[in-house]
Amino acid sequence: MAARSGTREDPVTSEWLKELGRNVRRVRTYREMTQAKLAEKADLALRTLQKLEAGEFIPLASTLARLRDALGCSADDILPRMPWPTAK
Repeated sequence: MAARSGTREDPVTSEWLKELGRNVRRVRTYREMTQAKLAEKADLALRTLQKLEAGEFIPLASTLARLRDALGCSADDILPRMPWPTAK
């Protein structure tokens, strides 16, 4: 599992993680799946999914792929669209 580094120090990363969690929850509820069912289908620990939906977990690419497959959606449906930071 991925480390949780950077979530508090970096507001962009923190917001990205929160948006990712909201997107996963939105698609999961649209598909009428419980957290337990999605965790089982994606071969994740329930607590991992709970932390991800809360924006408290930095997932590996393989975790995102398993979630995408289990939800039957595209990566665009769950990955946040965050603007690039502008140079000062």
